[in-house]
Amino acid sequence: MEKRPNPVPDSMPLDMLDRLFECAYAVDADRRIVYWNKAAEALTGYPAGTVLGTKCSDNILVHVDKDGRPLCTNNCPLSDSMQSLCRNEATVYLQHAHGHRVLVNIRTVPTVEGDGSVWGLELFEEAGEVADMRSRMADLERLALLDALTGAGNRRLADLAMHSRHSALLRLGSGYSVAMIDLDNLKLMNDEFGHDAGDLALKSSARSMLNTLRASDILSRWGGDEFLLVLEGADLDEAMKAMERMRALVESSSVEVGEGIRIGLTVSAGVTQARPSETADEVVTRADRLLYDAKRAGRNRIAAG
Repeated sequence: MEKRPNPVPDSMPLDMLDRLFECAYAVDADRRIVYWNKAAEALTGYPAGTVLGTKCSDNILVHVDKDGRPLCTNNCPLSDSMQSLCRNEATVYLQHAHGHRVLVNIRTVPTVEGDGSVWGLELFEEAGEVADMRSRMADLERLALLDALTGAGNRRLADLAMHSRHSALLRLGSGYSVAMIDLDNLKLMNDEFGHDAGDLALKSSARSMLNTLRASDILSRWGGDEFLLVLEGADLDEAMKAMERMRALVESSSVEVGEGIRIGLTVSAGVTQARPSETADEVVTRADRLLYDAKRAGRNRIAAG
């Protein structure tokens, strides 16, 4: 077991925690991480040696809620648990070592020692809906419908999704909405830091966006730095809310493009609801036009129509 910066309380059963399928970490009274199990390493990409002795807010995990609001300095579930001496449960997004966001269910447990000091234990695992989506995406990969770089669907899947949803709209009246999404300033990133940095930004943004999807939603790489999101059964208001969550989550993320250099990521989007009086191509064209309205208005925003 790796050396820890501070003794871990005897009340914490480390042998048991080491064998858990769930991810686990413990913090001392100053909220410094003193224990980090193998499952946590596997899910987050952070080796224990890089996190022990740090705080969660030191660019490790940096939890945010579903709207992209940071939790480490306010409304932290583990901190609240340590202060109230009550167990806590929440669903939050953590930051992976590669920069993207991962949806997890967490449970926090306070531990009071004999000297009155309070330690905290957090157990977490990938949320079931995301895990189900990963299984579905694995099936799609076997059908060669995934984009190799980003892990989102490819153009073929986008075309299939649009055809399927529009056909259902015309035959059954089943509505759907579409968002055309663009990663902001990718060309500038490529020019300044190289195409490897641009690819990393594309992968990180796509992974964060994929982790916001419902099981029925399909996100595909349309081409270059553009993605097409098809939201089954969503009206324009529901699609806007879903796209805003996605935009905020990407905005809360960053990628390391050089030694000590991290850059933030943002996306712009055009969102529209499909109409029975038009073709699938016309729906996509309108979403694309709205996307450029959003970019002309300053980027990192959504235009709807």
